[in-house]
Formats: sequence, structure tokens, C-alpha cells
Amino acid sequence: MSVRIARVASAVAVVAWAVVQLEGRRPRPRIPEVSPAPPAPDGQPPAPDPTGVEIERKFLVEHAPADLQRYPSEQIEQGYLAIDGEVELRIRRLDESTTVLTLKAGSGESRLEEEFEINGSRFGALWPLTARRRLRKVRYRIPAGDELVYELDVYGGWLSGLMTAEIEFPSLEASAAFQPPSWLGREVTGDPSYKNQALAQREAQARADRVFRLRVDEPIRDGIVRIASGQIDEVLDRLEGRTEEELGVAVHESRKSLKRLRAVTRLVRAEIGDEPYRHENACFRDAGRALSGPRDSQVLIQALDALVGRYPAELGEASLDGFRAGLVSGYESLRAELTAGAPLLAEIEGELRAAEERVMAWPLAHTGFRAVAPGLERAYRGGRRAYRVARSEPSPEHLHEWRKRVKDLWYSLQILEGAEPKRMKKLIRAARELSELLGDDHDLVVLEERAASYRGDFPDRASAMLLRVMCEQRRAELQGNAFGVGSSLFRERPAAFVGRVERGWRKRGGS
Repeated sequence: MSVRIARVASAVAVVAWAVVQLEGRRPRPRIPEVSPAPPAPDGQPPAPDPTGVEIERKFLVEHAPADLQRYPSEQIEQGYLAIDGEVELRIRRLDESTTVLTLKAGSGESRLEEEFEINGSRFGALWPLTARRRLRKVRYRIPAGDELVYELDVYGGWLSGLMTAEIEFPSLEASAAFQPPSWLGREVTGDPSYKNQALAQREAQARADRVFRLRVDEPIRDGIVRIASGQIDEVLDRLEGRTEEELGVAVHESRKSLKRLRAVTRLVRAEIGDEPYRHENACFRDAGRALSGPRDSQVLIQALDALVGRYPAELGEASLDGFRAGLVSGYESLRAELTAGAPLLAEIEGELRAAEERVMAWPLAHTGFRAVAPGLERAYRGGRRAYRVARSEPSPEHLHEWRKRVKDLWYSLQILEGAEPKRMKKLIRAARELSELLGDDHDLVVLEERAASYRGDFPDRASAMLLRVMCEQRRAELQGNAFGVGSSLFRERPAAFVGRVERGWRKRGGS
């Protein structure tokens, strides 16, 4: 066995250093050699070579020692370049300084491990290759007596809340004699789901499970529950800091997930009933509103910058610095309030966890396309009707209502993309484009209203008037484009539109 592992290790080490050289620019270093075990006398099988072999056990930790911070620790980022069964190749950065490439082979208590130090530039070249196979943790080293050490890992990011402890032994006898202290929980030494390579892939697995799209080969009821639960988990991951995103990004993405959730509930409204629908819709709507302040303020800044960028000659003479500074100040104030609003975030998280339990029990009577057909028809009919109203009277209120109905349709089409991928993607692109055009129009309406309310931020009346004129000019362009897209998207009768989607779904094997 040791000879087989040595050969695998040698081969993978060669491949590893070849990759390093492909990415790096320095002369190729000597490849470390892995020598086979020497033959044993009298024709007996060779004894295992202990060089490079680790003997360790791993445990879950529910409650870390109270004085954990007094022990030495280091920050660890690691990603996997290759995972092939029991053989793995990873890179690791320790405390933002030391960078190493590590080969591991085998499983259980006894495994081969070889480590090679690499420089920072090579680490930087290889790190992108580990996307979706990464983890971050803080490792504490706690003396365990008899010259042994507990390595307690506190994970961050997607693995926040997880703690494990490993202890390495000099021999199998020492491992067998070890008595775990009370703060160590269940042993997971032989559990493949707690190997670091498996933990590093949890993000990719979670994202695959949360894809906002029904699979043709899954019962629609199961898919709807999976999608809704996945969007709730997306919000919880962001609000609880597991995605490590900047606050503004986390809030923006959370609000998008909450809007998707509302679209899911609308799609199955006929199945779950009007009263449950109203309850869930209000829950997700209120959570989104609670997070809306900073994002709405940020959107106004972006809308102003986009307008100035589009009309530099016209707005170049206007004095808009004071108005923009006021927008930035308002955004930063709301952002600070949200950052300090831990009780509010905790309340939202509690509401969403309760909603997730309700989602798991949604009473969808149909498992096939009939579960979503009424909702899809409602979304298309609503968008078509709102298009006609806005076309006849393009008031800000009518255009904003149309935008909301278009978003409902857009999300519904994303969920049902598998019905006829090529055609559905065209419809999804059209709905997205229309939503963005109407969204930009609405942002300019709000920007005009803000400018009218804060005239004191402008040094003269002419600057405020010029901003309004250019807002109206840009809105006319956006509306012209929106009506062009809308006339194409909403040309079918609702029943015919849904019938085409259903035929595509069944043609691809859906029920």
C-alpha cells in the first residue's frame, strides 16, 4: 500500500510543480523525490515507511474552551487545485504570508502528506483555479499533554458556525489509547463529509441546490420548495455574514432574493391558497422594505452618475456637486443605521426561518405543470394588461406598476427555463431588458422628486432645472425602448403563451 501511495504522490507532485511552472515565471525548482520503502529481509512484505504519513483523529466541537483566545492561532485560507478520490492537491495561505502547496493521499487515521513551500506570486496565479473549492478558518493550537496538540479550527464564510478539532499522534497505539476531553463532540475521523476537501466544496453544492430553475426531471412540487428554501437560505447566509460580501452588496442581493421569493409564491398561489399566499407575500415584502433604505439611496447616486455620464456636455455646466454630496451623506447615514441594527437583522432572520418551515409544508396538490400554469398565466396576463395601460397613459405610477408585473414574469420565466431553453432564454433576456429599462425610468422619477425636495443643495435654480430637463429627456428615450420591447414580449394571448411553455415542458419529459 505504501509503495502505491508513494507512486501516486510522486506522480501528482510532478503534475503540481508542472502547473506551478506553467503559471509562474521563475526557473523550475527541483521536484522533491518520494523514495519507495526498502525491501524487508527474508522475503517478508516491506514495513510501512512512516515518513510523510500522518496519524490523526478528528472531532466536532460544539462549545470551544472558554479561554480559547489565549492560545496561539493563525488565519488559514486554502483552496483545492485537484480532488481525485483519496488524493488531493491544495494550496494554503497562512496569516497572509506563508504560502504552501500540499499533497494528501489516503483516508482514515493514517494518510500520506507532503508539503512544499511556494512563493506568493505562484500562489496568486494558482488561487483562481480553486474557485468554489475553498474554505477559511482560524486554527488554534491547544496543548493536550504528552507533547500532543489539539488543532481547533473555527470556520468562516459559508461554514460559519462549524468547529472541528484534530489531534495528531506519533503512533497508532497512541491514537487508540487517547481519551477525548469533554469539550470534544462526535468523532468524524472516518466521515468523508467532514474532510476539508468536502467542506471546501459545500458552497458549490449549496449553489447547485439553490439554482433558481425547475429541473425537468424533478416533481414540480419538490422543485418549488427547493427554490423557495434556497432563496431564504441565500438571504440568511448574507445577513449572517457567511458570504463575506460588502454590506451594500449583501443587502442588494438579499432584496433580490426576497423579490424572487415573492414571485415564487405568486407562481403557486392557486396551489397554496389566497390566504397563505397573502401571508407569505407580506412576510417577504416587509423583510425587503426593512432592508430598502441604503440600497434606495445608493440607486439615486448611481442614477445621477449615469445621467451625467450620458449627457456630459449638457450637465457639465450644472453645479451638481452639492446635490450629489447630499445623496452620499444620506446613503452613509442609512448604511450606518443598518450596520448598527443588529436587533432588526435578527428579527428578519427569525421571520425567514419561520417562513422556511412553512414553505416545507406548502400544500401543492399537483406535482406537474398544472401546479404552475395558473401562476404563469396570471403573470403574463398582468404584464400584458399593465403594458396596455402604460402605453395609453405613461404616467410614473402606470410605468412603475408595469415594471412590477414584468418582474413577476421575468422571475417566472427563469423558474421555467427548462421548458424550452433556447426560446425561454430569449424571453428571459427580453423580460430582463424591459425590467431594467423601466427600472431606470423609475429611478429618474425618484431622482427628480429628491431634487425638488432638496433645492437648497443646488447653488442656483438653473442647475436644478437643467437636471430635471435631462431626466425627462432620458426618460423619454427609456420609455420608447421599453414600449418597443413590450410590444414584442406581450404579443401573444395569455392562454396561448402558457400553452406553448407547457408543450415545451412536456416535450422535454416534464410531467
